[in-house]
Amino acid sequence: MSWFLVPLAVMSFQETVPIKVVPAPPSAAPMPAILWSCNFSDTSGDTIVLNGQIPEVPAGWDHYDRLEVNVEGLAPEFLLGKQKFEIANSPNANTRRYSFSALGPDGMEYIANFQFVRDQLSLATISRYSPPTESDRGRITAFATGACSPSFKEIGEEVLSQ
Repeated sequence: MSWFLVPLAVMSFQETVPIKVVPAPPSAAPMPAILWSCNFSDTSGDTIVLNGQIPEVPAGWDHYDRLEVNVEGLAPEFLLGKQKFEIANSPNANTRRYSFSALGPDGMEYIANFQFVRDQLSLATISRYSPPTESDRGRITAFATGACSPSFKEIGEEVLSQ
């Protein structure tokens, strides 16, 4: 989910200032389809491979609508199959940021974050979220880190398969 942050001026505790949270506007331009493949090393030293195809996104796309992506590879089963990808704000047309989360068999949420850069080796992480309990504040820990090879397609280019 994308949000604009509103800076606050230093104020006394006596003042009340209303804050308006403004959602991200729809995308102004279409975003190309991306074929991608990522090789991760998890915290136990095992290798995880994820790959998929992110569909082309038309101009006017609502950032709060998720993209359905079929994730394949050699990985724990809960990371594979149809996943709902979120589009995050990207700094420029050559960089695209995406994420998805999946519930693991241990009841923990796993969050995959991808930063794809056109024509460059790109980075990705998978973190594990342990919610708070009565005896623990909860935590986010690294599960796996990886390098990805994205292939940005041209707008309107037919993409057959990976």
